Amino acid sequence: MNESNESAVRRLIEDGWNSRDPARLADYYDNPVSFRSPLVGQLETLEEVEQFAGRLFRAFPDASMKVTRLIEAGRNVFVHFAASGTNTGPLPDGGAATGRSMKFDGLAHVVVENGKVRQDWVYYDALSLFRQLGLAPQA
Repeated sequence: MNESNESAVRRLIEDGWNSRDPARLADYYDNPVSFRSPLVGQLETLEEVEQFAGRLFRAFPDASMKVTRLIEAGRNVFVHFAASGTNTGPLPDGGAATGRSMKFDGLAHVVVENGKVRQDWVYYDALSLFRQLGLAPQA
């Protein structure tokens, strides 16, 4: 029996992203892949996603994501998630660690083909994230 696309996305988050292991995370993605996020813009290859994940996991070694809602529509899966972590390592852009914690909700539009993630477009309030880390002025 084939795994549902909803299950594939749940595993991507719970077993892939939450492993904090770029190689393990890469197992869930197809190559090429379309990955978008406010922090990195557009990534097109598995290697780029793996490199970004490595920088992110070094910056937030305790990062975690929790699925709060999933909606499957054929090969499209829409997921609402809650993310949190503490910035104790160098930021993905090379900036110094802030030592601050962050917590935010996000949405992702994920496309699954043959059990692999072909597209992962992630949306969240990057300004709020920067403010929590002390990298942008408070409103």
